[in-house]
Amino acid sequence: MLSARFVDVGLLEPALFHATYAAIAYAAEDDAPPVVMWGRARAHLSLGQSQDRAAELAPVVDVPIVTRPLGGGVVWIDESLTELAELLRPGGRRAVPHGIRLNAAACPTERREGGRVVREITVDGAVVKHAVTAA
Repeated sequence: MLSARFVDVGLLEPALFHATYAAIAYAAEDDAPPVVMWGRARAHLSLGQSQDRAAELAPVVDVPIVTRPLGGGVVWIDESLTELAELLRPGGRRAVPHGIRLNAAACPTERREGGRVVREITVDGAVVKHAVTAA
């Protein structure tokens, strides 16, 4: 049976959010279980590693801007987005081995039950992560 390690980082400040997933991926050992990070960040614009702020954004932007350690375009991230990230090791090696499908098949959910917050990750209809915290 294949196993995975789920890391719930909670709600983080923008720079710490991006530094956290980069650090988790960098620290992963080749023979360690795959790592999937679940987390949220406060509102910000996230620029790809090679993007130029002056070329991409208006001169005055009233939200934090963070350049993430990955490529890609400008992305709006706020507290309403729950990020489920399959982490890749340095050099692009997959942290999730073949046989575990976490791309489109993974479904993160969050709901309130009374004074509790229930977070679950479902893969192909089966709950693979269940966490309950105080609201």
